Amino acid sequence: MGPFEFARMSHLIFVRHSVPNILPGIQASKWELSQKGIELAHILAIQLDSLEPNVVISSPENKAFETGAVIAIHFMVPHRSEVDIREHELDNKGDLLSSSEFNATVCRFFEYPNQIVFGKETARQALKRFTKAVDSIGEKNQGINSVVVTHGRILSLFVSEVTDMKPYEFWQGLDMPAFVASTFPELNLI
Repeated sequence: MGPFEFARMSHLIFVRHSVPNILPGIQASKWELSQKGIELAHILAIQLDSLEPNVVISSPENKAFETGAVIAIHFMVPHRSEVDIREHELDNKGDLLSSSEFNATVCRFFEYPNQIVFGKETARQALKRFTKAVDSIGEKNQGINSVVVTHGRILSLFVSEVTDMKPYEFWQGLDMPAFVASTFPELNLI
């Protein structure tokens, strides 16, 4: 593929949100970006320059929506939320686990995708919801480059579905923020 063909392709750019300000006793879905998270989101936006996003669609969770807002402002493009690209639904118990307990629970979440390990949905249910939303975003935004700002577990499930990567290993190596770009509709990572 030559450089002109690449430039005409439609891309989906999946972004894991930036670093939140973790507040004990507050649900993770309510956490906002920390000052460092805001700074890192600006750096990430610069890293996306060559992909030339035309629209930003974010999970409605604060940390993801704020990450998306930084990117949208950088590119001066529209920004909206999409509920179905949110993280795997947790209950409050997930917010109360120690770091090692949380990591072990996430590992089980990926190992047993058809069982509710924690939260309100299985990995398989979360992936089905997310994939349907991604397909819809891609179809509505054909011919343009869309940024999809989401979360670590759901992004890891999705990437493992379209590649041969193991979801837990991918999740462990995923920084905040981070991005993975793909073609659409093929979903080939670039």
